[in-house]
Amino acid sequence: MQRRSALRMLGGLAALPLGLAAPALRAFEAERPVTDNMAGPYVPTPWVILDEMIKLADIKPTDTLYDLGSGDGRLVIAAAKRHGARGVGVEYQAKLVEYSRVQARREGVAQRVRFVQGDLFRSDLGPASVVTLYLLPRFVERLVPKLRAELAPGSRVVSHDYALNPWPAEKTLIFDVEEAEHQRHHQDHPVLLRGAGTRRRALEPADPGGLAARGHPVHAAAGARRAGRAVARAGRLRAGAARPQCARRGGALRNAARRAPDVLQGHGEG
Repeated sequence: MQRRSALRMLGGLAALPLGLAAPALRAFEAERPVTDNMAGPYVPTPWVILDEMIKLADIKPTDTLYDLGSGDGRLVIAAAKRHGARGVGVEYQAKLVEYSRVQARREGVAQRVRFVQGDLFRSDLGPASVVTLYLLPRFVERLVPKLRAELAPGSRVVSHDYALNPWPAEKTLIFDVEEAEHQRHHQDHPVLLRGAGTRRRALEPADPGGLAARGHPVHAAAGARRAGRAVARAGRLRAGAARPQCARRGGALRNAARRAPDVLQGHGEG
């Protein structure tokens, strides 16, 4: 079992101010019910988490980033503006794709990024050197074979919230985030429930101790999040029978993934 290290940072982190119009974006979700064709409802990654994802991916100007389920395009745009990387956002909802294109033009990176409406499971990931995702666990599991088959050695994958099992983590980053950031993040939940077609949308705070006691990493992270903490994990994927296609290619496939809310994990082969 690999050792994990922890780094704790206080306060919120600086984020690229793109001037996103949250009310307009939240309205998108109510227009379309959540279905099995969607790899997850639209829930934007908080800026402090996005910042850590970009750091963990170690994005360079020579990279091509694919964001699967790109939402409002913030991660692709941020990577292009901060690091000069090229980017492709794959998103199921047409209005979010159009919004992302508008934002890319406003931020002056339209020549470096592209947003595509489509099914991420049918997208060709071959050109990507970095892949980012914030999807529901069952869709993350479905993506693992595709990532292994299509990504070149040396590619990195960063997953917000959920691990790319069975890839083990090698590095853990724990950092504090401001409570206000999470409050803004969770304002979307009633709208998401409405978009899913539920009639009753009353939300009650969960007991962080009770959640953590249940033993599930998502529950435990929810308790940590209530305490204003976020966790980032990183690790390496070793060569072996579990990934024959990459083993035949040789080289290294590095990934970063996340196991639970506000948990980033990284994987790679040395």
